[in-house]
Amino acid sequence: MNRLKSDSGTSIVELGVAMFVTALMSAAMVTWMHTAGAATSLHGGDDQAMQDLRIAKSVIGRDLRSAESVLGAETVSVTVWVDDDDDDFQDIGEAITWAVTDDGELTRTTDGGEFGVLASNLVYGESYFGYDSPTLEDITEIGIQLRAHVVTVAGESGTRSIGLRIHVRNA
Repeated sequence: MNRLKSDSGTSIVELGVAMFVTALMSAAMVTWMHTAGAATSLHGGDDQAMQDLRIAKSVIGRDLRSAESVLGAETVSVTVWVDDDDDDFQDIGEAITWAVTDDGELTRTTDGGEFGVLASNLVYGESYFGYDSPTLEDITEIGIQLRAHVVTVAGESGTRSIGLRIHVRNA
């Protein structure tokens, strides 16, 4: 059969080539999306641990910087008085204790009964508080080291840590 010049359209060969190119591009896109998804899930636990540590660092830093005095100092906990109402009198709820528990949680407790967990999966024994003096009255600087245990979706484990030193402003 002869083609007429006015016939337009694509031949079966052109259609096959277009389908082949489309299939190659689709396969490349699926592979790329799978790899991106796997990378995101591998680092999800790591990202969450670091976010928890950063939030804990921010909140504990705020409390310790505004402390009027240090009421208790141990390796796994610190208790400070934060005069929230600026009346120079220690009211109920103004004594704040930060503690690393043996089950790996960083807790914030007040003498008024408030309780909160700001971070979990901490490595007990490697997360601690340090002080510039052994005497409560002489403490002006508090060091904090928080180390969290991380397990990725792929089953890889490791630790992430964050540390800070805080000068107790009002002590």
